[in-house]
Amino acid sequence: MVTEAVKKAIEAAVKKAEEKTSGEIVTMIVPSSDSYMGAAWYWGFVLCLALTFCFYLLFPHLKFVYYLFVEMPLMIVSFLIFHIPLLKRLSIPKKEMEEEVFQRAVEAFYKHNLHATRDQNGILIFVSLFERRVQVLADTGIHKKVPAGTWDEVVRQLTLDIRSCRIQEGFVRAVETCGNILSKYFPKKSDDQNELPDTLMTE
Repeated sequence: MVTEAVKKAIEAAVKKAEEKTSGEIVTMIVPSSDSYMGAAWYWGFVLCLALTFCFYLLFPHLKFVYYLFVEMPLMIVSFLIFHIPLLKRLSIPKKEMEEEVFQRAVEAFYKHNLHATRDQNGILIFVSLFERRVQVLADTGIHKKVPAGTWDEVVRQLTLDIRSCRIQEGFVRAVETCGNILSKYFPKKSDDQNELPDTLMTE
């Protein structure tokens, strides 16, 4: 989904947006914010017990040891079933996914030094594909000037675009919107330097 053409289009959008602001816009996309192995094992175990019970109802006269032989392959199959993306996503609480995506975005924010710009005006547009979640994180300098809730519409629109597989269009629109907002509070300076990469980061 993230081809070189998509990366180039997003990079061009970032460069264009930063022509009118000293703010630094960073874009990032990851396949998933967590492996969610716990959820797969939990629901796999539940499904395994349910299938074993059905097996018992069908063959109630078998010895106990035969049920043990049945449980092992059932456990493996059940575990693999909950690795199917749709089932896996449905088995994980929304709150847990939101927390994992937020944590992953915060880690990326500091890992890629968005907190280290001269005017503390770096902003991260973060997308996690598996969860279909978006986070927009802004540094302290932006928080001091930009009203709370400013980025909510960016998150809402980009989330819709990601769910509709419009990655390029969604990112470009989000970058343009963030650039326009930042230009009001952080106009371009004569000595401005490009402190952060413009390319779409992927991990």
